Amino acid sequence: MSGSGLSSEVGNDGQLNGVMSRRRLLRLALGVGVAAVVAGTVGSHSASAAGSYYRTTSAVNLRNAANTKAAILLVIPKGALAYDLGTSKNGFIKVEYDGVAGWAHGKYLTSTTAVNAPVIIGISNTTRSVNFRSGPSMSHEIIAVLPKYTQVDLSDTVQTGFTFVEVDGVSGWIYTEYLAGLGVQPTFLTTTSALNLRSQPNTGATVILVIPQGASVEAGDQKSNGYRMVTYKNDTGWAYEAYLA
Repeated sequence: MSGSGLSSEVGNDGQLNGVMSRRRLLRLALGVGVAAVVAGTVGSHSASAAGSYYRTTSAVNLRNAANTKAAILLVIPKGALAYDLGTSKNGFIKVEYDGVAGWAHGKYLTSTTAVNAPVIIGISNTTRSVNFRSGPSMSHEIIAVLPKYTQVDLSDTVQTGFTFVEVDGVSGWIYTEYLAGLGVQPTFLTTTSALNLRSQPNTGATVILVIPQGASVEAGDQKSNGYRMVTYKNDTGWAYEAYLA
């Protein structure tokens, strides 16, 4: 964004070289792959709720009792908001996350208040690689670098040029200019022949996989050298546009 002084809101493309599943990249960036991580859906307390929240400073176990030997109910990702249930014991705080109540260690929680918390009003997607921050300014911590075309749940709250969003249940802020309009739906194309998905827009680039004939792919806006950037089964790369209908 020329002359805006906000170029640092564009994610470091050096961190995104090569093709990687968007969901896998987000999991890695959010630090979910830590010891004792258990499977489970991640999400935050209802965005329409009002009251006190904690934001996690690291991926943290939500346990069924206030001790380190208690069963792990799920793992709250770094940067997520957990609703304060008003009880603490043995260094643990009772919170609710994704509709599940349990105990998280206070060492990994920082107080925040959400009164009339942002309401999610639709979906959008990132228009380029961009920083996903814990607050609405460039001084706030970067939770993750989101790839282009990452889908986000969009709120009605905008502060200092940043919009409050949720990504896979994690709450944060993205510079508004790098979000597509409300409710923008992806464009899908169909392959007319078995088609190589390449890491770069040329015939010498590595073939990531072969997309079968008749497959549906999500088409991006980027085009180069007769190729178009597409996503197929969470892998993003370049496909020759002549074989897309």
